[in-house]
Amino acid sequence: MNLLLNRLPIICLFFFILVSCLTLPQNVRAKEVSIIAVGDINLGGRVNSIIKQNGHFYPVSKLKPILNQADITFGNLECALSSRGLPVANKEFTFCGSPQNVRTLQAGGFDLVSVANNHSKDFGVDAFLDTLKILTENKVKPVGGGKNLDESFKPILIKKSGLKIAFLAFSGILPPNWPATKTNPGVASLKNMAEIKKAMARAKKQADLVFVSLHWGIELSTQPLKQQEQIARQLIDSGANLIIGHHSHTIQKIEIYKAGLIAFSLGNFIFTPGSPKGSKSVLLKVTLDNYGFKSFQVWPIIITNARPEIAQGETAREIKEFIKRESKIEPTQLQESGSSLIYKTYRNQKNSLFKKLTRAYFFR
Repeated sequence: MNLLLNRLPIICLFFFILVSCLTLPQNVRAKEVSIIAVGDINLGGRVNSIIKQNGHFYPVSKLKPILNQADITFGNLECALSSRGLPVANKEFTFCGSPQNVRTLQAGGFDLVSVANNHSKDFGVDAFLDTLKILTENKVKPVGGGKNLDESFKPILIKKSGLKIAFLAFSGILPPNWPATKTNPGVASLKNMAEIKKAMARAKKQADLVFVSLHWGIELSTQPLKQQEQIARQLIDSGANLIIGHHSHTIQKIEIYKAGLIAFSLGNFIFTPGSPKGSKSVLLKVTLDNYGFKSFQVWPIIITNARPEIAQGETAREIKEFIKRESKIEPTQLQESGSSLIYKTYRNQKNSLFKKLTRAYFFR
């Protein structure tokens, strides 16, 4: 009895806090938003013919149920969408899709796509401007490119589940005349650190969360460069909550840095890869709340005839093992869940631990 009386003040305080949390107004409780991010999307080249033969829904038909699971869906558009222009000179690979191919993005439920890459101006400035217009008119927001420098670095704001997310995209792979200038259309350059700092400051001021897409690295490499790691961590330190990388056409590691998440490369998505390595990919779903990154789920993907689907058998095992090994995440934290891997942040685990300790303290 004396022991119970000694603990009575603590018990009362505990239940006061518990009741207070449960009765908080909805607008005060933690809010959550989920984002699905995929790899490179090329709706030009051979994919033009595949879509023409099989329809606009074909490339996303195997993954539509998963793509619909998030509040926001994002990808990297590695082509122009236009009926104008010619391939730029002295460039090995140039891609331009039919303007009608925007329907594939709509079919996949894409809310926005990055145009900050080394293919968005493949068919010249007019085709690039057509791409921006076609995307916007079809309610797929372009990010990382614009009619001038200010437009290309402008954060794209989306509000979902009571949270406002600012999206930015920068490209470090820059053919001649690719970056936007004060008077010329183009993409946001990853090399323009002065503008990046200003864009990050605007994004933090305007939104609750900041998402950054980066086109960078070495093609077909499965490892990010040290410089990439430094840039990504600097961006997290500057206020980014989530960084998604593209360009290598391969899967690279996922890193948890402080309160942020960095996926260095998701590989391809809608593409006709030139190598078996390029046919393996991942689909990433990230959940964020008022405090930042909370959890992620990753599915192994295999691409056949420009159509991604959930990988099975040995291929799925290889992709999952790669993510586990390269990401250096504790095995107890990155767990199998059906065909995917799931990670929950320390905040989730801490809450669970709090419950266990509370139970042990009061009922031992």
